[in-house]
Amino acid sequence: DMKAVLSPTQLHRLKEHRYQVEGTPFLEFYIRFFWTWLVEYIPLWVAPNLLTLAGLTINFLMGLLVVIQDPNAAGKASGLSYVGFAVGLLLYQTLDGLDGKQARRTNTCSPLGEFFDHGCDAFSTLIVSMVTVSALGMQVHPYHALAFVVLVECANYAYHWQTYSCGVLHFHMVDVIEAQFGTIAALLASAVGGSAFWSLQLFGTGVSLRVVAIGITMLLTGWNLLLALQIVLTKGSGKNGSTIADTSVLSPAIPLLILVAMAFAYGCFSPSNFLQTHFFLYIFALVLPFAKITICMMIAGMTRTPVGLLDSVMLGPGLALLNLYLGTPLPELYLLTGIAVYNFFDAVNLFAVVSWQMQSFLDVSCFTIPPAPP
Repeated sequence: DMKAVLSPTQLHRLKEHRYQVEGTPFLEFYIRFFWTWLVEYIPLWVAPNLLTLAGLTINFLMGLLVVIQDPNAAGKASGLSYVGFAVGLLLYQTLDGLDGKQARRTNTCSPLGEFFDHGCDAFSTLIVSMVTVSALGMQVHPYHALAFVVLVECANYAYHWQTYSCGVLHFHMVDVIEAQFGTIAALLASAVGGSAFWSLQLFGTGVSLRVVAIGITMLLTGWNLLLALQIVLTKGSGKNGSTIADTSVLSPAIPLLILVAMAFAYGCFSPSNFLQTHFFLYIFALVLPFAKITICMMIAGMTRTPVGLLDSVMLGPGLALLNLYLGTPLPELYLLTGIAVYNFFDAVNLFAVVSWQMQSFLDVSCFTIPPAPP
């Protein structure tokens, strides 16, 4: 049997949880008409979470293909791989937009569906940012690439921090959908022009298209992060402006800042310049933990319970830094590979166990539609 993660109190509060959203991204206002039309062609026996899982699986496999071909984010994956991921991302976006509509069609809306949807998004966000870095050939600017991936993870965490603060998930005019279409455009440009395309200078200014693209993306992501933090700090719906769990609105910053500090510290002090030589392995070892604390934040928001300030997923980065402090008695390559594997199973285990607990307690099915009563 799976070891329970949610307490009885958390499980009972799930029944009181109501999903609330404010704001509509610019492109979603138009694309949702396509989703409304398309969902009518999905059989009623297809479970909403099955759509979400199918999208994530496609995204993961296409992303894995890019990472295997281009482990150092040098833009060396084949053009066909970038096109494949672009198509996969479009499918993921579509299936992600359809799952909620399918849930309403089949009368299967539940907190499990919300958790499963956003949990898959937590993993997908990292995959998309990694492939974006590869498509732009960011190996020439490894610390900018790391900053980009970490910033995207912080912004994703902040979305759910908003919910934890005020009980409402806020979207902005330029948001996830716009970022996904921007990524698709970059992937297609890389497929056609290769990494050399991004080395072209902008109107002879000496500034490459690569720097312009990553700069604009980071500015927009940073702006959304600031908007989310403004909501966190000003709209706390608990006692005296606290969170919905009656805790300080600033407390979720602690695990986030710990991971940010460790992610950059290792790159700065690695004697082998590991970030430059094994970029994506570095991301799996030092940045994948952000996905897990985002899932923990989701759980805290849905169950109105305090978010944990420390987590088991911090053990890997902590061990890596300790190894540096001791003079790297363990080879960096082997250690970070082990940490990456641990991070993956630690995050996936949490996601799977919580989904299983929700399914059992709420008496709903994750991947099937229950038969209609006679």
